[in-house]
Amino acid sequence: MSTRPRCFDRTPAVRVLAAAALLGLLGAGAMHGDDRDLLRTGVGDPYLFILLDTSGSMNWAPPSPAGDTSCPNGDCYVPFQADDPQSKFYQAKAALYETLIDPGFPKAQLGFATYNQDTLTVSSKHWLYQAAADGLSLGGGEKYPVAGGVDVFGSIWTCTNGGNGDYLIGCSFSKPASLGVPWEAARVQRLSKGGLTFTPPPTGQTAAAAAANDFFVKSLAGTVYRVRYTAAVTGTYGLDLSVSVAIWTCIKNPCTVGNATQSTVLGGSPKTVTFHSLGDFLSWDDGGDNATNTLNRSNPAVT
Repeated sequence: MSTRPRCFDRTPAVRVLAAAALLGLLGAGAMHGDDRDLLRTGVGDPYLFILLDTSGSMNWAPPSPAGDTSCPNGDCYVPFQADDPQSKFYQAKAALYETLIDPGFPKAQLGFATYNQDTLTVSSKHWLYQAAADGLSLGGGEKYPVAGGVDVFGSIWTCTNGGNGDYLIGCSFSKPASLGVPWEAARVQRLSKGGLTFTPPPTGQTAAAAAANDFFVKSLAGTVYRVRYTAAVTGTYGLDLSVSVAIWTCIKNPCTVGNATQSTVLGGSPKTVTFHSLGDFLSWDDGGDNATNTLNRSNPAVT
C-alpha cells in the first residue's frame, strides 16, 4: 500500500461532502456523547478506574473454551479457589498485570477498587496436601486415604458448619460420605484437618475433644467407617506431614470410639501416612444458601 498522502479537498463537491460529514459527526457527538469522547479529545492523561469483582463466585472457574468439557457452564470448583490459576479472580488479576506491564500500554491515571468488604476477615491460611501412599485397607482392594488423594489441613471448622441438608454429609454414622459419590468424597477431603498448628493430641485429651474432627465415610461395599486424622509427630505446614490415620468400623449408631458394641478398630489402625504439600490458599469452601443454610450439590458447593 502506498504511503503517499492523499488529498481529498481538490474539488468543491468533495469539500461540501466532507463538511457535511464533519457536521454530522459533531451533531451525533452532541446528541450521543459519553465519557469516551474525553479519551478522544482530551490532551491530558486519561483516567481509568478498574472495579474488581470479589464476590464468592470469583473463587470458581469460568466457562471452559469450546471443545473443552471440563466446565462448560462455568462456576466449577478449583482446588486452590481464588489462588488457583483456573479461578476467575486469578485470571482477572493475571490479565490486569499483563496489560499494565506491557510497554505499549499508554500513560494513564489509574484507580482501583473492589466490592465492599468491611466485614471480611481472614483468620488463617489453609494448605492442600496429597497422600504419598495408600492408607488403611477397607477390603475389596479399597484403601483410605488413597495415594494421590488430596486433603486440606489447617484451622478447623465444624463438619456441619451449623447447616442442614447436605451440610450433614460425612458428619455422622447416619450421614456418611459415600466414597463412590465424588461430591461426597470431596466434601470430607475438603474438611480441614490438623488444627491451627500441626501437633500431636495432648496427653489426657478427653474423648469428646479427640473425636471433635472425626468424619464418616461409606465404602463401595456399603460399610460405614469413622476416620480420624491427627499429627503423628509435630510438623510445619508447607512441609511434609506425618499423619496418623485411625479408622474404626462402625457397627451401629453413633459409632462411639471405645464402645465395643458400636465400633471396632480397623486392622492396621492407626497407620502413619506421609502427605506432601501442594501449596497454601485462602479457603472459601462454603458454597451454600445463606437463606436456608443448606448446600447445593451442584458444583462447586463442596463443603
